[in-house]
Amino acid sequence: MKRYGPSLVLLLSALAGCSQPREHTRSVEEFLEEPAILHGVVLSCNARRDHALHETECLNAWAAVERLGQIDDARRDARHAKEFEQNRDRVRLARERERDRSREQPFDPYGAPVQGGDGH
Repeated sequence: MKRYGPSLVLLLSALAGCSQPREHTRSVEEFLEEPAILHGVVLSCNARRDHALHETECLNAWAAVERLGQIDDARRDARHAKEFEQNRDRVRLARERERDRSREQPFDPYGAPVQGGDGH
């Protein structure tokens, strides 16, 4: 056994060095930077959902999808707020123009509506 001891240790260390390196677990930020990778990982995780529930990379991918949804919601809310403000300004300007037009017309006592009085 002594003859094979050093060579066995050398063989095992060589095999350990040649083994597949462990894949890097992507963070949520990395998924946000690479939407194509995110899409592929989410499809893979959804296909094997029972095993994926405990994998960090799948959890990070789903968290990235959730964050992207929140970002899209915030953008949509900002866009709607901007459109609302623009519409409100348009209505306000139209009302001001109408009020200014009514002020410019001279008062016509013969065209004014008759109001009921005390009978005199």
